[in-house]
Amino acid sequence: MILVIGGHSSGKMDFVKEYLNYNFEKDNVINDINVLAEEMFESGMDYETAANNIYARCRVKIVLTDEIGNGIVPMDASKRDFREWMGRLQIILAKKSDEVYRVICGMGQKIK
Repeated sequence: MILVIGGHSSGKMDFVKEYLNYNFEKDNVINDINVLAEEMFESGMDYETAANNIYARCRVKIVLTDEIGNGIVPMDASKRDFREWMGRLQIILAKKSDEVYRVICGMGQKIK
């Protein structure tokens, strides 16, 4: 699995297309992993189980995920809990991934 992480609208999709040479229509690229993760969180699934489920589904794919831990701390307790849960899930996915890229302003840096 290749994990691409960055803020919302940070240029992750363009980075995958231009620099990793992947085509969203033909290749195994998943851009909505945060939506799936939020559904798992809301169902009460723990982050370790969720990470393992996502990895099992996506181990031969490129996965794009929004980095939500570097922004404003949400006022709502449930949103703060999701932020913490998602950060821990992303740590597990990064450890399991073959490659990890962080994208800022459309520019990616390989961190693994």
